[in-house]
Amino acid sequence: MRIVYRHRPITTLALTLLVSACGAESTDTDTDTDTDTSPVTETDADDDGVPADQDCDDSDPDLGDRALDADCDGVLADDDCDDNDPTLGDRALDADCDGVLADDDCDDNDPTLG
Repeated sequence: MRIVYRHRPITTLALTLLVSACGAESTDTDTDTDTDTSPVTETDADDDGVPADQDCDDSDPDLGDRALDADCDGVLADDDCDDNDPTLGDRALDADCDGVLADDDCDDNDPTLG
């Protein structure tokens, strides 16, 4: 006895995949699946406009986006002496970025003098 298998031609399979990919409506009437199609909402507890997963501290509106302040010290990267070190802050307060504020620095243009 010889068994003959019948396969769908490749073109039928390709056409089926193409139609599925183009957004054809499904005729599936299976209601057993529980899929949530509601939009994902991001939380922002401090209402600073930065989603919680990107916020330095989502309970403090003064601390915002990690992309703009990597060390989360409240000084934006462009103004920060070292945006990877929260102990070194704002260039406006410490021009030579030696960690000594201008008011206490004997020469705020020379980082070797504090």
